[in-house]
Amino acid sequence: RRRAIAEHPARLAQLQARLAEARRDAERGEVVAPFAARIGKVEVAAGDQVQPGQALLNLYPSDALFLRARVPAIYAEELRAALGRGETLRAHAEFGTSRLAARLERIGGEADARGVDVLLRMDDAAKLPVGAFLSAVLERPRLEAVFAVPPSALHGGDRIYRIEDGRLKAVPVLRAGERRDGERLAMLVRARDEAAPLRDGMLVSRTHLPHAIDGLAVEVVGGGGSGGAAAGATR
Repeated sequence: RRRAIAEHPARLAQLQARLAEARRDAERGEVVAPFAARIGKVEVAAGDQVQPGQALLNLYPSDALFLRARVPAIYAEELRAALGRGETLRAHAEFGTSRLAARLERIGGEADARGVDVLLRMDDAAKLPVGAFLSAVLERPRLEAVFAVPPSALHGGDRIYRIEDGRLKAVPVLRAGERRDGERLAMLVRARDEAAPLRDGMLVSRTHLPHAIDGLAVEVVGGGGSGGAAAGATR
């Protein structure tokens, strides 16, 4: 008994050393993410033996999710220039019944037949699973001297007809894009020739006439407008 009592301090010290070692091992086995994250996939299960460098799980920053998309290459330069000016280009994405906001973050430097890659930073993706496919609409930079007309007002893709003294007058235009308001679609156009500008209040034929020519007599039977260009139905 006396011998056991004499050996007690040494035994206690040994057990305390083993306890400290076990605590160090436990701390080393604890994995802590360096940021607030969402777990994508767990590669191991509880009790598995793992090796140094082995992947345990995939995780993603919960506040920095991106949507990778493609836009037509013809718009790449204007989007890049807008980012260079510090403009914020917004995008809206739909996932199921949810409507999500995003903003353009980066534009790829290479393009192919499908377009150029862009990265959109999601503003609030808490309910969005990683890897999901979304339908998104990206706003283009603000354009000046652009007018919205119905698609039927555009003839041959490069001209509209204004109505002057009851007759058609061709106005060459450049297509600048399109704008959608619900189910209503409008074409955005600008004047091709500065000598023949588009003006607010200009009366424009919105009936697509297969044989429209300069000087064709028409009768205005309706009115109204879309954007800066007024529109008149003709026969």
